[in-house]
Amino acid sequence: MQRKKLLSVCVAMALSSQTWAADTSIPDSTEKTRKSSKITCPANIHSLSKEQLENLSAECRENKDSAVLPWAAAGLAAVATGIAIYTLSDDDNHHHNNSPVPDDGGDTPVPPDDGGDTPVPDDGGDTPVPPDDGGDTPVPPDDGGDTPVPPDDGGDTPVPPDDGGDTPVKHNPVVYKNGVTWDQDAKTVKIRETTFTYSQNADGSYTLTAPEGKETIVKSWTVHDDSNTVVFDGVNTSGGITWSYDDDGLIHITKEAGVVVDGTTGNAIEFGNAIITDQGGNTALNGGTVMTVDGDNISLNNDGKTTAIGEGSVVGILTGDNITINNNGETEVDGGTAVIINGDNTKLNTAGDSTITNGGTGSLINGDNARVDNQGTMSVDGENSTGSKIVGDGATIKQEGDLYVSGGAHGIDVDGNDTFVSNKGNITVIEDNSIGMLLDGDGVSVINMGDLNVGQAAAGENAIGIQIDGDNATFVNVGDISATNAGTGVSVAGDKANISLAGGLDVGDFSTGLDVSGNNNNMTLATYELNVTGQKATGVNVSGDGNTIEIAGSILVDKDQKADNAQPYFFNPSTGVNISGDNNDVTLDGQLTVVADSKTTSRSYASYDGAQEHIAGIVIAGDDNTFTLNGGVHFVGEKNVMDDGSKPSASRRGIGDTPLINVDGHSPVYLNGESTISGEFPLGFENLIQLSHGAELEIGADATFDMSDVDSFTYYYRVALSTISIDSGAKATNNGEVELKNIGFAAAWNKDSTVINNGSIGLAMYDFGTDPAPKVFDVEYGGIGVNNGTMTTKMMNQHSVLNYPAEWNLSDGTSFNNKALGLTGMLASYSSSILNGETGIIDMYGRGSVGMLAIDKSTADNEGQITLDTLWVDENDETSLRNNVANSTAKDFGVGMASGTDAYNGALTKATATNHENGVITVYNAGAGMAAYGNTNTVINQGTINLEKNENYNDSLGVNKLVGMAVYHEGTAINDQTGVININAENGQAFYNDGTGLIINYGTICTFGVC
Repeated sequence: MQRKKLLSVCVAMALSSQTWAADTSIPDSTEKTRKSSKITCPANIHSLSKEQLENLSAECRENKDSAVLPWAAAGLAAVATGIAIYTLSDDDNHHHNNSPVPDDGGDTPVPPDDGGDTPVPDDGGDTPVPPDDGGDTPVPPDDGGDTPVPPDDGGDTPVPPDDGGDTPVKHNPVVYKNGVTWDQDAKTVKIRETTFTYSQNADGSYTLTAPEGKETIVKSWTVHDDSNTVVFDGVNTSGGITWSYDDDGLIHITKEAGVVVDGTTGNAIEFGNAIITDQGGNTALNGGTVMTVDGDNISLNNDGKTTAIGEGSVVGILTGDNITINNNGETEVDGGTAVIINGDNTKLNTAGDSTITNGGTGSLINGDNARVDNQGTMSVDGENSTGSKIVGDGATIKQEGDLYVSGGAHGIDVDGNDTFVSNKGNITVIEDNSIGMLLDGDGVSVINMGDLNVGQAAAGENAIGIQIDGDNATFVNVGDISATNAGTGVSVAGDKANISLAGGLDVGDFSTGLDVSGNNNNMTLATYELNVTGQKATGVNVSGDGNTIEIAGSILVDKDQKADNAQPYFFNPSTGVNISGDNNDVTLDGQLTVVADSKTTSRSYASYDGAQEHIAGIVIAGDDNTFTLNGGVHFVGEKNVMDDGSKPSASRRGIGDTPLINVDGHSPVYLNGESTISGEFPLGFENLIQLSHGAELEIGADATFDMSDVDSFTYYYRVALSTISIDSGAKATNNGEVELKNIGFAAAWNKDSTVINNGSIGLAMYDFGTDPAPKVFDVEYGGIGVNNGTMTTKMMNQHSVLNYPAEWNLSDGTSFNNKALGLTGMLASYSSSILNGETGIIDMYGRGSVGMLAIDKSTADNEGQITLDTLWVDENDETSLRNNVANSTAKDFGVGMASGTDAYNGALTKATATNHENGVITVYNAGAGMAAYGNTNTVINQGTINLEKNENYNDSLGVNKLVGMAVYHEGTAINDQTGVININAENGQAFYNDGTGLIINYGTICTFGVC
């Protein structure tokens, strides 16, 4: 801002009692009284005889001892001795005197031709004797002696009052260091750049008159000799305002009376270097303006109440640099503006409470480097209302009091770069488009130590606690953030921001806790809790490229199904973290927990038993993003938590969309730590981890995934399910330890979608319901499955083995034998491929097990080991095999490798299962090493098939129950040249043909070691 020229200081001094403006006139009656009461005294009182002194009026006699003033003393000190030597009437240290202006018309001090050593009468010496000495020899008025000379003596000493001597005394102006110049001869005093004339009043005070005629009263003064400064104390002519001028050249103004301006504009104050104290308060009504101040270095201390009511009403407009306002009183604004400050380096300190409504503004600062400290409570309500508005760079804001914003208002609004905000108070924001803090500019820094509550008390749209629009922002939060009713806790739009959340984050209905849009932002969420409990809510939303997000705390996503609005939003997901963009790096060191509720209804044939809600943990869309979860994921099932879930359950939608992790794009996901699935799943679940369009999941070597605490799991009228969904070229790799119940590990669909196991995967099937058993790997439509680790399946309850057609008149086109349906290790169907590598181990326990299965133009290749123990029964199993389960042939017990299917829609064609030269298939007690079902479906043995028996052997099973290679329904089996079939059980046989198929043997058959 340009510095304003210092104008008339009289404007500050001569203040009226009704406005912050100087009086422009004095009432005629007052002036006449002053003129009529003025008494003229002799100029040279010290030269009068005793008799003459006795005849003086009382006023003149009172002035006799005070006629030599401190200004004269200081002036003579500067001109002559440099020391003020006069003792003033009020004290002995050259301080207060109530008659500040000298009587400059006399010959005293020193007469021009005196020559004597002692110019002051009655100085205590013997010579000369002053007229009023009081000694033994009084001097009569007409004494003709030489000492002292009578008043009419005609001599040179002392000069009589009417002396007409040829040599008058010339006084040089006295200049003080605090901007004051006193000219005794001209009877003027110059303060700063304004020259006043002065005149004495009857009460001993003096009136200063500015060139434009404005006046003020001087009541007292102080001369400080050491600093060569002079200070004044005064009042305005109408009373109610006091003023002073200090050693530093500052004007101090104190207003005691209140001011009300209704529809008018107060007079302007044009000065700088002033301190104003307002004790009476100010009110602007109906477009009125109480005061305008134009000048630099202004300090305004407001102890009264500030009120601005009506559009356009303004209490104060201050223009200048280095303006400081200390507001200790209350502020009430209804449609108006409390204060407008135009200038740089403004300081606004507010200790009182503020209420701003109906489009009003508490304070508006236009300028750079503003400093705002709000210690009081601020309540801002209504569209276009603003508590504190700053337009300029380098602002610093300390919000120590609570801030309440509603009705579309803005609490704090800053438009400028390099803003710094520190908040200790609690911020509450409710209703449509309300914003607690709006910071628009680059380089903004915010430290929030208070709690931030958005949307708690009322519903609304787009209420925001803190909004930062600009690049290179810094946001540090240690308070708790709560957002609900379509609110947003914190919104940051810009690039290269640094964001840290250390408090709690609680997100309710339709709301977002943290919303960040932009590129190359760094975010650290060290929250002790991040809870998403509302409907259609999002904990953290990040959109942009190159962002880094580190989440140290845990995340809970659990929609409140007890809420009144839970039913209509049952199928609308809430999300913990949502990220869209490329090259983002996300790390979650805490735990991710997602809770899903299922609403059930009565069973109906060929219909789902109810519906499960939609909910999500972390969703990432884009390429080259990296997501690392070190604390594991946790999925918790609930049953019928909603008080009235009749509508969702009646929809019978079945399993909901419940991804803990959803990654869409060429991005890797690393899952470490302990992951669990627990609770009740009366409708089942599937696809807890969803990968698509090139996404990659890697489960770490030390990671675990456990389902041991699942209490119920049924999925009536559903095909077999998988925990991980891999689609459109995505990939999942397990290097850890996975233990599942009644659900497969992964389903890889479409070309180049891949699932790989390098660790261990266990799948146990319990009798939770009449559901078809799943596959550990389900690879379809061009997918790829590879096992380099250990895969173990167990039929924990015999009753879980199904004759699917007999039970439900249904069949599963991805199962080999629907009449004795158990677990499948690896499935490839519809032009897909699966491989059990050289280090791969597939161990299967229980009835109906199939190690590897190829269907419809798919291939299954074994280079490792496949082992079946089909008669194994868990020692804790208290169930029995269903009576309708098939048991006539070897395939009804289990198969190591198979091709084709007995489903209703046909066996399909050209599927091939090959046991390679290093591959080993071992079958205990019952089952087939390899089996083909359907025309053009083939099994090939180039490796080893072992038929064994163990402690589970049952010799009552009869023939055709333990077979090396078998064909059904026109299938083909080839024991190749390197193929070996070892028979080490009494009921074992090399081949079985139902009479429709083809068996070709180029290999070796060995019975009990004899080949």
